[in-house]
Amino acid sequence: MIYPFLTVYLNIDLHITLMTTMLIMAIAPAAGFFSGLAAGPLADRFGRQPVMILSLSGLAVAMLLYGYAENAWKFAAITAIQGLFGAIYRPALNARVTDVVAASRRAEVFSFLRVGLNLGAAVGPAIGAFLLLIQPRLLFDIAAACVALTAAIVWVFVPESKPPGAAPAANPHGPAATGGDRRL
Repeated sequence: MIYPFLTVYLNIDLHITLMTTMLIMAIAPAAGFFSGLAAGPLADRFGRQPVMILSLSGLAVAMLLYGYAENAWKFAAITAIQGLFGAIYRPALNARVTDVVAASRRAEVFSFLRVGLNLGAAVGPAIGAFLLLIQPRLLFDIAAACVALTAAIVWVFVPESKPPGAAPAANPHGPAATGGDRRL
């Protein structure tokens, strides 16, 4: 919900150059690349639910901090935090779906998850534009609250699903060597 508006906010409201704004926006996927490699093994070692909660909690803190950052360096640091925590959610979620959904229904469930993401991508910009016009910090506060609420829901209503003995393989050519992706 916030990314299209983060660039506008940085460039227009905070007068950060477009090049610097684009460099800041590139930090999240770069940071996420590294934490994403560890996400599968983390979910296998510590469990799907704890990794999902850690990811969502880190994202909530980053969203909240965005509203208080006033220069490019602070935005860059927060964006690195956001990228590190954001990239570990999806592998843990996917592992959870694989744990609890029968193989015959997985494609359907993953499709529903994708539809939810697409719905958020379609509706989010309208909500974000409205909030940005009212008060930019409100956009970040509401995003933080939504992510924190999601973390609380996962904590209370989503039990751990890690099968016994699902720790990453010690084999250097096994799943841990590929970032935990057993299909590689």
